[in-house]
Amino acid sequence: DQYPDPESTRNRDDTSFADGGRVPRMRPSPSKRSRPDDPAKNWTPGRRRMLVERFRTVPYPNWLGLKLAKLSAGQADLSLVISKQHQQYRGIAHGGALASLADTAATFAVLTIIPNETDVVTIEFKVNFLASMTGGAAIARGSVVRVGSRVAVSDVRVYGPKKDRLVMTGTFTMLVFPKPGDLTGPSANRNDQ
Repeated sequence: DQYPDPESTRNRDDTSFADGGRVPRMRPSPSKRSRPDDPAKNWTPGRRRMLVERFRTVPYPNWLGLKLAKLSAGQADLSLVISKQHQQYRGIAHGGALASLADTAATFAVLTIIPNETDVVTIEFKVNFLASMTGGAAIARGSVVRVGSRVAVSDVRVYGPKKDRLVMTGTFTMLVFPKPGDLTGPSANRNDQ
């Protein structure tokens, strides 16, 4: 028996081990008010208008040429018409352009259901490229897997011009955090400060 019994190595307070090592105490979870019990309750026509305006004013997706196709509770569909500027040296769609499309779809899917006083930022993603494409419209469908009080996860599928041709899949993890201020309208671009 080279491994000690876990119960014999713990002290009575369950936060330290017999060898002096300590297990950090977890901070209590934020208020359950920040966690959507019913995701659809945050989805309103006003919320949709706010997100459409927000999408319209974000520089990078617009520079890349992303288009918002559909928003519903927990889901966002975006498109990108692949042109020469989106291709890598072999003439196929650049993975970075498709990953940006997927990341934006994942983000807006989560934004449809999180509470108004919160925002998100991507902290990790994993994508799998399944097929190449040289042109036409890439369609990304972001769907929320889970939203917690601090972390949200979305899955994205990207399809090529033929609707049944799956080009890429991805899983996106986002940090959910309180908004630092009003970031809902055109004044959200604070570069002038």
